[in-house]
Amino acid sequence: MALVGESVSNFLPMPRRFIAFFVFFLTVSVPVFAEDATLLKSADAAFEAGNYTAALLPYQQARNALQGQRADWLKVTVKLIRTHNALGQMDQAVAEYFNYCLNDPNEPPLDCLPLPWFLPPSVSTGLPRGESLARDVLDPVKTPVPGPAATLLAAAVLATGADSRQRARGQQVLRELVASLDSLQVDESKQKTSPENRAIHHRIQVGLLAMTFLWKQSLPTMRGPAELPRMQRILARIDEPNRAGPLFLYGIAAAQVGDRENAIIAWMRIPILYPEHKVLAVQSLKNAADALDHLGRADQARGLSREAEK
Repeated sequence: MALVGESVSNFLPMPRRFIAFFVFFLTVSVPVFAEDATLLKSADAAFEAGNYTAALLPYQQARNALQGQRADWLKVTVKLIRTHNALGQMDQAVAEYFNYCLNDPNEPPLDCLPLPWFLPPSVSTGLPRGESLARDVLDPVKTPVPGPAATLLAAAVLATGADSRQRARGQQVLRELVASLDSLQVDESKQKTSPENRAIHHRIQVGLLAMTFLWKQSLPTMRGPAELPRMQRILARIDEPNRAGPLFLYGIAAAQVGDRENAIIAWMRIPILYPEHKVLAVQSLKNAADALDHLGRADQARGLSREAEK
């Protein structure tokens, strides 16, 4: 009986100890959570105002405080990728996107994917860190299953890199992603939001983005407008949030074959619909200004040039 009494007396204080620990946890964690919320609120406000430089550090600080909280950590990492994109810090954006993919390889967001859309095929991205990470992603020993989005980014970075062998390798991987579209089809017997169909849709979007990224290789040889309707059909299959880069290349194709009106419409959609893709938006404004100048609309061209310089 003494043993029973002793065990009961030892057990009874447990709720008090738990309550004390819970109170201590609240007193310590609530200020931390409140600080995180303040940092995020400040960063979000700066980002929405277009002050991307002011948003960067609070996002970094907030994420540092979220280690171990996977869902929130991923959300803030997306915000960091968007901020680096907006600042034209492509090497950092690529590194952060790969960082995201390490933690969520299957369906990372594609609307902030930092592909080098704005560079012509003959110009190197000059992304030392990005190219190194891209080689690791496509190394089956270092990254056995990289995931479709990481594969696309790695292939695109290498395809516009400085090393000719790696460029050829990146282009080959892009072509393989395009070829995979033939075997991908959403199962109509299941809901579109089912995990299986969501994954298939994501892979289809990756394949379509690879296809449009490869337009860069064919642009120099385009001589007539016959290809534009096919390009428009591909654009229509891409989810609207993911169309900024493809629209930019479509604009180049349209202008190159003499359809400058169509090119201007495509380019002007980018700063309006995708302003956070700052580098792409600015280059689109410059391209549209050049096209307007060719059409003899000098006043409008000067207006867009001023807007691009802001």
